[in-house]
Amino acid sequence: RVLAVYREHELIPDRLPACLLFEGSQSGVGQTANWTLAKKLAARTRLLLAGGLNTQNIHEAIQQVQPWGVDVSSGVESSPGQKTPKKIHEFVKAARAAFEEFSE
Repeated sequence: RVLAVYREHELIPDRLPACLLFEGSQSGVGQTANWTLAKKLAARTRLLLAGGLNTQNIHEAIQQVQPWGVDVSSGVESSPGQKTPKKIHEFVKAARAAFEEFSE
């Protein structure tokens, strides 16, 4: 399957796919996406939130946006391209806790 990816600077169509990934203007650089716009999209479709997510902001991101899921890359790296198992574990733990807290 192919997942639709929308960046915050792109024109968002009126008709959305069943699921989409929403990220900041550039991927992999730690730039946080526009959570206000993401929240509006999450109310209309299953949204995977990406862009600048890390252990420090994932709780707030999930609280504000109420996404269907999240995507992380640079937020769990020790240096560009180098994922850290400890950071991955901490991120997943924090994301799961936030989803449990804010699930309907």
